[in-house]
Amino acid sequence: MYTAVYRLREHGVKLPKPKDAVVGELRLRPHQVGTNDPQALLAELLLDGGGLALPPLHGAVVRTISKGGMVIRGTAILSRGGSKARVQSWRQTWWCLVTTEEVVQEVFDLSPVGRV
Repeated sequence: MYTAVYRLREHGVKLPKPKDAVVGELRLRPHQVGTNDPQALLAELLLDGGGLALPPLHGAVVRTISKGGMVIRGTAILSRGGSKARVQSWRQTWWCLVTTEEVVQEVFDLSPVGRV
């Protein structure tokens, strides 16, 4: 689903206000890190070309679903290079606003003028 994602944390620390939205296709799928690890949910935000718009959320949990959106939390893992490079991980929360015509009108206050 096409979504505007607002990040609510920066390196694990809760932000006073959400970061600017990053728009892309939100995908939730089962994911297994190692052979002995159980499957968990992976949340990805993909650009139109297929690349990642944000670091994916490992062990993602959908916390809230409301009209037009949802809140997803998980762990962002970022590798700084090759297979033996340092890996950083931190808690992250996304507020995902599904971009439907109704939501776009509400967010941008584009009330239909002269429509029948």
